[in-house]
Amino acid sequence: MHCGERLGNAPTRGTHLIWTTAIVTGLAVAFPVVALAASAAASAASSAAGSVAASAASSVPTALARQEIVELPAEDRVLDSAFEEVYRIGSFGGEEWETFGAVAEMAFDQAGNLYVADSQASRVVVVSREGGFVRVFGDAGEGPGEFGDGPLGMTVRPDGRTIVYEVERSAFQVFGADGAFERMVRVGGAAGFVVFQRMQAMPGGVLARSDVTIMAGPSGGSPSRRYVERFLLDGDEAVRDTVAEAWRAEGGLALAPRLYAGALPDGVAFSDSTAYAIKIATLDGEVSRVLMRPFRPAPVTDRIRDAERARRLGDVEGLVERGERSGGEQGVMMGRMAEFLRQQVEALEFYREFPVVGGMKTTWDGMIWVRRNGALPGENGPVDVLGAEGRYVGTFPGASAMPGAFGPDGLVAFAEEDEFDVPVVVVRRLPPEVR
Repeated sequence: MHCGERLGNAPTRGTHLIWTTAIVTGLAVAFPVVALAASAAASAASSAAGSVAASAASSVPTALARQEIVELPAEDRVLDSAFEEVYRIGSFGGEEWETFGAVAEMAFDQAGNLYVADSQASRVVVVSREGGFVRVFGDAGEGPGEFGDGPLGMTVRPDGRTIVYEVERSAFQVFGADGAFERMVRVGGAAGFVVFQRMQAMPGGVLARSDVTIMAGPSGGSPSRRYVERFLLDGDEAVRDTVAEAWRAEGGLALAPRLYAGALPDGVAFSDSTAYAIKIATLDGEVSRVLMRPFRPAPVTDRIRDAERARRLGDVEGLVERGERSGGEQGVMMGRMAEFLRQQVEALEFYREFPVVGGMKTTWDGMIWVRRNGALPGENGPVDVLGAEGRYVGTFPGASAMPGAFGPDGLVAFAEEDEFDVPVVVVRRLPPEVR
């Protein structure tokens, strides 16, 4: 199993693309500061988690060997997942503002207002703390404050200012707290074409929470690495600044470990390996702590390969259905794309291990939510709640859903569907022990 050649910034063999996690800066964000408690030195690597740490640490230089390895318990402390429902919005026959096409992203501001980015309707809907309508901004188009047909990434600062990233234009749009368009910052030049969606506000900027494809890597960069990067937004064009590096498995293989990242009040947390190893890093890229649970990645078997192929083919069939509904030239193009994807699925080559971690997010106050994979690809496993200082809070058992957004006072939002497959947004409140 792999935690990377080093527990911190670890290169390994890679491919021709650069996969990164991006931090976008130039927009000050005021967050509460959480003091990281010092803990005792890591115990000897006698447990399964210790074996992972010892294996990975065998090539760690002296400076990095001083990282604190926190071995969390193997037994789950079960948490109650029956969250109090605050409100729900979204219906086929409801108000026009709460008819969602495709919920791309959600985020809260400090007042508890919820922002819902709808990529199909090309707009952002703002909902009050009680579930009432506040405003809508954005529209379909190519002008300032308008969005194209492509995916939308969005995040919201505590004061309500909103940053939207459009893949098609490779540009950020910044909106004021009242929803008025302020300015556009393009990603170009040395940065190349940048593709990412999921974003999160953090001190000094915005974090893209998962793998990001950049067709041209940073100066002197290596395709064997994944990068945590800043995109400075002070000017008309974003300026890239690499913050840290993450381990990367050999590229092009299905089920290879993905990069998951989340913003902390004074740094970032990320997972980049098949093992359960959550790395805590400062904004200057120094990995100071690794949180581990003794769960081993499963070998990739024929059953796992078949399940992953079936999952991907299901996505292809969804593309075929959308093409049939669209009709015309667009339908023909989608049909051709579906056939190409079918061939790609049949030719898949697989990584040798099935990663333990299947998702990770962080909250405003520095808590870390880690979703473990189920037995097969596409199956959700339990969700662990951790403190960045090394505290294990507990686990939501079974196939638990990860909140789509975390807000103040324990508010969380989930994107769901009703019995008629209509998109619904449900806001709930976490119990005090998890906040």
